[in-house]
Amino acid sequence: MPLVLDDVLVNCDAQRAANAVEVLCEFAETGHQILFFTCHQHICGMFEEAEVEIRTLADTGPAAALIAEASGLAPLKVDASEQSFK
Repeated sequence: MPLVLDDVLVNCDAQRAANAVEVLCEFAETGHQILFFTCHQHICGMFEEAEVEIRTLADTGPAAALIAEASGLAPLKVDASEQSFK
């Protein structure tokens, strides 16, 4: 079962957020899958510094393309016709 987190660090100060990223990385290293969602670039940057694989979800709006382009991350293409989770 994956651990799914949606913007859980947004209200943390920088040190607490960094500590949480470290703990999440250690948890993932034990074999657990973590899906961490955020729209905050500074939090994404913390995971980048921890050398975590980062993907962005593609959106149909022009803002998503701008965000992906500005961040240098390639959007993850999600095929809506496939409803299975693998």
